[in-house]
Amino acid sequence: MLRACVALHPRPFAVGIFGAAIFAAATVASSSVLSWVVDHVIAARFRDGYVSRRTLAAGVGALVAVGVVRSVGVILRRTFAGRGANAVATTVRIRIVDQLATRPVSWFDDRPSGTLLAHAGVDVDAIAEALGPLPLTAGVALLIVVAAGALLRADLILGGLAVALFPVLTLVNVAYQRRLMAPMRDAQHAIGRMTEVVHESFDAAVVVKAFGVAEIERTRFVAEAERLRDAKVRVVFLRALFDAAVGAVPNLAGIVLLVVGAYRVRSGDVTLGGLSGVLYLFTLLVWPLRVVGYMLGDMTHGVAGWDRVQSLLASPDPETARPGTPPVGLGARAKGVEFSYVADRPVLCGVDLDLQAGEVMALVGATGAGKTTLLEIFAGLRSPQLGEVQAPDGGGVLVFQEPFLFAASLRDNVDLSASSDDTAINRALSLAQADEFVDDLSTGSETVVGERGVTLSGGQRQRIALARAFCQPGDLLLIDDATSSLDPTTEALVLKALPTALAGGSAIVVASRPSTIALADRVAFLEAGRIVAIGTHQDLLAEVASYRHLVEAYERDRT
Repeated sequence: MLRACVALHPRPFAVGIFGAAIFAAATVASSSVLSWVVDHVIAARFRDGYVSRRTLAAGVGALVAVGVVRSVGVILRRTFAGRGANAVATTVRIRIVDQLATRPVSWFDDRPSGTLLAHAGVDVDAIAEALGPLPLTAGVALLIVVAAGALLRADLILGGLAVALFPVLTLVNVAYQRRLMAPMRDAQHAIGRMTEVVHESFDAAVVVKAFGVAEIERTRFVAEAERLRDAKVRVVFLRALFDAAVGAVPNLAGIVLLVVGAYRVRSGDVTLGGLSGVLYLFTLLVWPLRVVGYMLGDMTHGVAGWDRVQSLLASPDPETARPGTPPVGLGARAKGVEFSYVADRPVLCGVDLDLQAGEVMALVGATGAGKTTLLEIFAGLRSPQLGEVQAPDGGGVLVFQEPFLFAASLRDNVDLSASSDDTAINRALSLAQADEFVDDLSTGSETVVGERGVTLSGGQRQRIALARAFCQPGDLLLIDDATSSLDPTTEALVLKALPTALAGGSAIVVASRPSTIALADRVAFLEAGRIVAIGTHQDLLAEVASYRHLVEAYERDRT
């Protein structure tokens, strides 16, 4: 993980490690300066009763200089470590978004949105938290090596006792990291599951309120929150044990060093300044060693997040083939198309359909007949498992049954590509019969709608979605029952405007109202995943009993 992340932005980490190296060198130098000050200033003052101003100034100046150098190292380390971690987080988030943006619709079928949000949020944050202390870790490693040499040089026995502490703490850190990995991954997964529940509940807030199931949703959330709590508690418990171990070992070692050091001073093998330097350097090392332990904990967290992100980025691309170009004279063609979401449960079974250029065709069928799936295949959002699809420019413009509006202005919702001028946008609004209610708004097309267009009615949202499609270039328009929320008069006006909006292109309209179906040039009747009849509305009424019964049922439901 570390190598791959640092390779994304090596420069800030290199500067941060350089700053950590400066800090490490200055820290070891400070112990030597302290030893000199104790022997030549403090001990000399007690022994001789006098210290020259030059000696005092030299000691103070050396301490200040070392302190300044250490501060410069800290500033470089923290500044560039933060820059590097944030740069990596931004790059990884962009890669996640790029991955999600390029996935076909089928890829999202079995991936909850809450989990995907957790990848871009919690997992990336965990990676950044693990990378932030990286320069400090490198500095601590250098500090340990240099300090070990300085301790052994000051006194072989005292230095040996201090250096013996390093492998003990290393073993404690390794054991901690291994024990923490599984609970940390459980916590990451629990965060993803809880995010799914929260996102779904908020997204369906109107449904939850309308059906009075707030308590049920609360129970779902509480269950996931308790799972997350239990996972986090296991992590905190392990950290508490680690803190106790990491705190106890250096404290006990410090007592041993002090006792042994006192005997070494009494025997004359070590000066008082030498003992002070050893104890001071050992004290300085204890804190970085404890920090390394915390960083290993964050590293475990970061590795868990990195593994989850990599599983997302490394997921293979489903085979997705854009529709081919139809022959001259055809607006679209489906030949032997078969598709299923679940094995042995076909949704489309050998669909054959030819749409003439410039033709408006109504697609009629009972619920579950496969109408939406067929339109998504024509749009290039899904690929047929068998058969061939041909459509202009590799796919048509699809108007969904449930229109989605962004929390932006009406203008931005119509012109998603930000490439149309006012004339084209106003024309699209007019063809969709949306210009009247848009003009009545205080700021017109610049009016900002709420999330998912919540400030508009269902019919208004559908008209904005239709205007969006009319504003897009293309020779094939696919309307998935996107006029169902319109009153019959407005729907008739929209459909009558289709030839003008298409400008010679073709359209397939999923429809249920007999009055709407009658406006189409031809009707394709889809039953149980098969096109069983194609013809005019009147011909199918006269010749196909199941079609007639379905249309009559639609008519009875609306009266």
